[in-house]
This record gives sequence, structure tokens and C-alpha cells, in this order.
Amino acid sequence: MIATMLLCTVAIFGQDQPRLEVRPVARLLMDAALIDAGSENKDLNDGFAVPDVRIGVAAKYGDWSATIEAGMQFGKVTPMDMYIRRDFSPTDYARAGFFVNQYGLQAAYSSSLKTGMEEPRSNMALAHNYQLGAEYVHHDSKFFGSLCFFSEKESMMRAGNETGNQGVGVVSRLVYRPLHDDNGNILAIGISGGLQTAQYNKDNELNHRQITLMSTYPTRVSSVAAQKAEITDARFMAEFTPELTASYGRWCFEGQYYFNQVNRRNSLPAFIGSGAYGMVRTIIKGKPYQHNDNFCMTAIPQGGTMELCLGYSYSDLNSRKAQIRGGIVNDYSLVFNYYINNYILWRVRGSVTTAKARTGFEDNTVSILETRLQIKI
Repeated sequence: MIATMLLCTVAIFGQDQPRLEVRPVARLLMDAALIDAGSENKDLNDGFAVPDVRIGVAAKYGDWSATIEAGMQFGKVTPMDMYIRRDFSPTDYARAGFFVNQYGLQAAYSSSLKTGMEEPRSNMALAHNYQLGAEYVHHDSKFFGSLCFFSEKESMMRAGNETGNQGVGVVSRLVYRPLHDDNGNILAIGISGGLQTAQYNKDNELNHRQITLMSTYPTRVSSVAAQKAEITDARFMAEFTPELTASYGRWCFEGQYYFNQVNRRNSLPAFIGSGAYGMVRTIIKGKPYQHNDNFCMTAIPQGGTMELCLGYSYSDLNSRKAQIRGGIVNDYSLVFNYYINNYILWRVRGSVTTAKARTGFEDNTVSILETRLQIKI
């Protein structure tokens, strides 16, 4: 009798306890590229590369979860997604750690799942990368909102005695999505904005007195800057980006506009940078587009889907009043995506990129044909 009672007690309490779930996560990207850079840019070379290898674990215990990933890029090991998350309800959660905060539509896509194979050059030049921070997110059927306080990326790489007073910032993303159904009809309109102070620099005279904006040519086989603005005497940067996602069945449009202003010390004129991108997507084999409510993005197509994407990106890092000429980049691309299954993806990308009006560099046009086979679990 006593034994039976003990067994029943254990069973009852056991039902209340969540189970710890742990699974591995991994990523492998393998690229090949043919590059015609002309005589103006001899640093861009054809070749093969494994630009991203990641391995880690994801764990879940009740309302708590965590992700830890480390990546290797060209032989260098770097921290990637490393954060802990707490779900308060089906529509609300908070997380803290090292991650890409929610700033615009492109922030919702991981680097390996960018629809155009590489992120738009405007997003690379004017948006956010990994930061150490804390973020709160609410998402319901009609609205998505996030607020993140963060410290600069170097906070993850260096001790405080090396960085000095760290650069900090705040960013928010707000999206209204009145339409998203199972037939591929989606309409989501949003805006993101933020403030951040100047960044770390190994030169003590420039440390937390400079902000650098840049983008590379759209390939990871060779990493060469197409535009770069080094803004000295920087105090802080204000930024915003409106976004639009509109889909009808097997057709989808995604786009953003960017505006960044860096206010400077010593009465120097502010630096202003701007850009935009637009992408038209169509599914040539597979089901209509769907919406991912949790991350407020077009859902990744299912295995077996084939897709074509026509994209254009413009970014301007020239500021006449500030007398800084970081360059202007126009990028035209056509991408074929084949989602072989839910874990393996094959891409082919053709692009023409023009870079001009950058101090110390000749105007040039670069044509790239590249392909990628990626595995993600």
C-alpha cells in the first residue's frame, strides 16, 4: 500500500516537471565563384571556399531555452548565436546574449538563409550585425514589436580594460501585418529605428570616436570592400529603416529603405548615408509563400521548392557636407534557389555590381557567377 502511494506520488510530481531537450545544430556552406573584376580590382579572384562552418547545441527546458554556436570562417573561430531565452506566453519572449537584434526585415533571416544568397549590400552597409544585448519581443496575428538594448560587438571579443568605455545602443522594430493566410496572401508594413554610440578602435585616439560603415562585393570567395566610410569624431548614429513585404500566391516582394546619420564632435558636419533594396521572388515549383509569425518574415519554403529571385540594391556612403566619400554601390542580381529538402539547399547567383565615387579608388564594374551548396540542421 505504501509502495503504491509512493509510486503514485512520483508519477504525479513527474508529470509537472518539464523535460530537458537537447539537440545539435550545425551549418556548412560550400561556395564556388567565377569573377570578372576587370583591371581595376585585382584582389577579386575566382575560386572555391568554405566560408561558414558552424556547430553548437540548442537546449529547451520548459519555458527556458538556450543556443550556443561557434563558427569557423577561413580558419578563424568566432562566437555566433549565444543566448538564453525565456518564453512568457505564446506571443511574448525575452532573450539575452550574443545575437543579431531585430532591425528591419533582413535581420529576421539568418546569414545562410538570405533569399538572395548574399544579403543586400545596402543592408550590409547600413544595418546591424551581431551585438551583445537583451531583447524583448511580442508577436501576435496582426502586430510584431521588439525592443533591444545592446553593447558593441567588441564586448564579446575583448575585456573591458581593452575596449575602454563600451559603445552602447538601443533599437526597435515595429511591424503591422493585416494580412497573412494559407493561400500566400501577405501584407506586412514596418519600421525600425535606433541609436548607437561610437565604436571600438584599436587606435587609442580613435577609440569610441569613430563609426565605420562598409560593404563588400557580393561574394564570400573573396572579401574585398566595395565601399567604406570611416567617420571620425563620431558621437552617435541615429538610424531608421521602413520595410514592406507583399505576397500574392507564388509571387512576393520584399524591400527596405535605410537612412543613417552620424552626429560628430567639434562642430563638424553630420555624416548622412542612405540606401534601399527591392527583391521580387517567385516560386516556380512548390506551394505558395507563407508567413513566419514568430520572426515576422516570409517563411522558408519547404523541401522540394524551386524559386527565382530578382534583386536590386543601392547604397550611398558619400556625404557632401561631411566631406566623406565612402562610395556608391549598385548591385543587380538574379538567384535560383532549390530547397532540395528541409536541410540541404542549392543556390546559383549571377550579379553585376558597380562601385563608384570612392576616395582613392577607381570606378569599376564586377560581374560574378557563383553557386553554393549548404547543409543546415
